[in-house]
Amino acid sequence: MIRERYPDRAGEFLRLYPSSQLEESVLATTRDAMYGWTAERLVRMQTALGVPSFLYYFDHGYPASDSAGLHAFHTSELPFLFGVFGATPRNWPKIPDTERETSLSEALIR
Repeated sequence: MIRERYPDRAGEFLRLYPSSQLEESVLATTRDAMYGWTAERLVRMQTALGVPSFLYYFDHGYPASDSAGLHAFHTSELPFLFGVFGATPRNWPKIPDTERETSLSEALIR
């Protein structure tokens, strides 16, 4: 289907999202389209307007998020960005009160 719809880009697309790993590739294309490409476009547009903009890739897990099979999940950076480890929703994996977590939070806030 990809080769039929996008003949000039199919090879590159299938290299990045191989059909041999269909379930993983479907999740990855959805993630990249909804979050990655959209975020990159927004940052480029904001920068073009002269507005300071930052694009980051947050890949920090901690024991509770990892044991829940989430690692760095969508919005998991927000408690770090705003320094509010104890103000997460009830079912949020508990962020440990460690120097590592605090240092990361302080770096993001800066």
